[in-house]
Amino acid sequence: MKIINTGINFFYGGEFNSAIETFDQLYKLNNDSLASALFKSIAYAMIMDEYRSTKFDSIFFKLSTSAIRIGEEQLKENGRDGKLYLCLGGAYGIRGFRKTMLGNLWGGISDGRKAHRLLHKAVEIDSSLYDAYYGLGLYHYWKSKKARLIIKLFGWLFRIKDEKEKGINELLLSMQRGKYARFPSMHALLRIYLEEKMFDRVISLALEFKRYFPGGIF
Repeated sequence: MKIINTGINFFYGGEFNSAIETFDQLYKLNNDSLASALFKSIAYAMIMDEYRSTKFDSIFFKLSTSAIRIGEEQLKENGRDGKLYLCLGGAYGIRGFRKTMLGNLWGGISDGRKAHRLLHKAVEIDSSLYDAYYGLGLYHYWKSKKARLIIKLFGWLFRIKDEKEKGINELLLSMQRGKYARFPSMHALLRIYLEEKMFDRVISLALEFKRYFPGGIF
């Protein structure tokens, strides 16, 4: 837990190399660990997103797919571990997000739906896993945002709900109570408030973010 939070703090402070080196310590603890593969893949995905780069995609997909393989195998042995569902859902979620960014919409949707199911299962097993609401919040907001035209025209037919507000509330919950998701949720909400043109909230949250990471490029 200490290693993961240290790596997250390095990342949002703009110290990307230190973040990667920190997550590498998880491999030293267990080189076939779901957590180690997951968090290192997240770090590479976020670096590429920040710089609009594809430099590390081969490494990213190898790590995220490895995390999914490990998680699926562990799930066969222990189907009542909420943290396992949380990590596996995170692995599907980050891979789906990256696929969508690269134009693979259907691959992204497929991974996103699996992540949504797994994260719901995580909080069903253990309601204290507030980090799951980071992934659920992202899913509900951006699904609704990207599907806004379909919802407007055919929502009554396909029973598609506009869940943007639900997604924002879930991100607020993960920011306030998550063990790992405080700053990722804050980062996600800044982008969402910009998208929604809620500029007072953007300024307020940005000032809070800057208190923790005055040197962060974001």
